[in-house]
Amino acid sequence: MRKFILIFFITSSIFSQRISSNKISRLINKNPVFSRSHVAVAVQPLGSDKKIKGVMFSKYMTPASNTKLLTFLGAVQTFDSMPIINYSFFNKELHISSTGYPLLFHPKYPDDDLEEFLNSFKKVIYHHGQSDLPRFGPGWAWDDYPFYFSAQTSILPLFGNVALFIKNSDNKILAYPPLFKISEDKSLNNSIIRSESTNSFIVNSQKVLQRDSIYIPFKTSEKLTASLLNYGLDSNVINSTAPLLTYKVLYSKNSKRIYEAILKDSDNLISESLLLMISKELNDSFSTLEAINQLKKDWNSWIPDPLLWFDGSGLSRYTMMTPRTIVSVLQKIHNQIGLKGIQSYFSAGGKSGTIKEYYKKGETPFVYAKTGTLRNNHNLSGYIISRKGNWYVFSIMVNHFENPTKEIRLAIGDLLEYLYNRG
Repeated sequence: MRKFILIFFITSSIFSQRISSNKISRLINKNPVFSRSHVAVAVQPLGSDKKIKGVMFSKYMTPASNTKLLTFLGAVQTFDSMPIINYSFFNKELHISSTGYPLLFHPKYPDDDLEEFLNSFKKVIYHHGQSDLPRFGPGWAWDDYPFYFSAQTSILPLFGNVALFIKNSDNKILAYPPLFKISEDKSLNNSIIRSESTNSFIVNSQKVLQRDSIYIPFKTSEKLTASLLNYGLDSNVINSTAPLLTYKVLYSKNSKRIYEAILKDSDNLISESLLLMISKELNDSFSTLEAINQLKKDWNSWIPDPLLWFDGSGLSRYTMMTPRTIVSVLQKIHNQIGLKGIQSYFSAGGKSGTIKEYYKKGETPFVYAKTGTLRNNHNLSGYIISRKGNWYVFSIMVNHFENPTKEIRLAIGDLLEYLYNRG
């Protein structure tokens, strides 16, 4: 018995010997890039409840797109299979209602199977139901409305809720889908702008190159949704305000695509849509707040610090979390999807996603992580395998810096190098 206890204490202290909070603190203090920043770091062995190492890991930080880790966890816990559309058949007509699924006609992640299913019917009745969503989340920057990353939320996103603008061989600017008003103004300083309150677009064709693909969010409405459905489908689509009370659910054959979109590419609209889908599944209503409140309640027993959580994507400046909370979320994600899932869904250092150009070491990635960036804030949270083959979860959060983000990335790389060598 005494021998067993001795072995236990020796084993449990290995993490303490390998990775030192004091050493992490010294690395941060001696790096001039971090000198005028708020830096918090949490590290823990994967699959373990051992004491977290790091600095300031109980302090609240702005997570930016690290928020998507919570959205992802909520989704994989909620859905065994991804519900993509509700449907019924009446008199040879297809009746549908939305689950919140955002990939129909999406310009980057189109769901061809869903499109083929809808096109197999000559007449489609769309029951649009609830439509009172706010266009933006709380704490979003209102003047980001013309940018792809700030596409407006809606019950049934179509074409990613963005219009694609290209320049053809005749030097004419074309919109896809071609349902929007375009006017020319060669004195415009930008290539393309949109009116904040309407779907009127102004272009300066001289500033658009033929190789350009410019995505700009459009302002959603029930009328526009009906028009876009009729444009995108071969079927004749009719709007209905009546609720679809009896229906079956069509499920996705490939949930990986939607999860990679938020973890590797950090797509904001898809992240927001996932929270709405969770709300619809759990509470039968589309509400970001209801989804968040339900998940917070479900996670209350293991979240180390209260969540100040306001959206699905991390665009909100109101959201704050601690690094040790994010580490706990990462542990739960591992419980859900395992190492193979982590290596499949997450960006891999030097290989894929938002860290494709960073954190490369040899041919095999040693970092699988999610970035989170807002102006003057950059975070990296995920999984790292050390030189000795040990896996850790980590969260490195750098807020309120003045340096270029590239310098912050490189400084984070120094911390990862330490974890790799000592872990």
